[in-house]
Amino acid sequence: MCRERSFALGLLLVTVLSSAMPAQGVPVAGTSQFYRLQAAVAGKRVVVIHADGRQEEIGEAWLNADGVLRKVSDSLGVQIGLLNTIKVRESATGKGAAIGALIGGLSFLTMGVALASDDFFEVGTGEVALMTLVGIGGGGLTGALIGAPFSYWKTVYRAPATVRPTVGFGDRGVRLGARVSF
Repeated sequence: MCRERSFALGLLLVTVLSSAMPAQGVPVAGTSQFYRLQAAVAGKRVVVIHADGRQEEIGEAWLNADGVLRKVSDSLGVQIGLLNTIKVRESATGKGAAIGALIGGLSFLTMGVALASDDFFEVGTGEVALMTLVGIGGGGLTGALIGAPFSYWKTVYRAPATVRPTVGFGDRGVRLGARVSF
């Protein structure tokens, strides 16, 4: 009786765990997720990783309404459902600007507060705010210039994870488990 209960409890647990994973599925044409992906890959150089682990680079990519990712000038393509990952090349200018603005703003804010607390300088709240804004602008511009020559691969699509419950029978009893694929 104990084995039957543990089997039923284990099967229930595997079923609950597998249903708790969000099933997002492949983006379908006409949905906002599909249009975002279509805009992300339009005309860019992309790297795709197939479900079997192969990696391929596609230049001037385009995602058609039928879910096929292909070169703009090529009639052959790959179904998006057969892909594990799609990555696009992105510029690091925006990240550099954000980091630079944060560093510049904080450093000029610190300098302004230090000057305001000193009796020798007559610096008020307005001047500290102005100094902080100048630091944000200058740091952002400097960070954007530093980040401009660099780029990175950004993942714009990853196939949804699937969880399949497994049941195995052996001489030591019943084995319950789950197989997760990404």
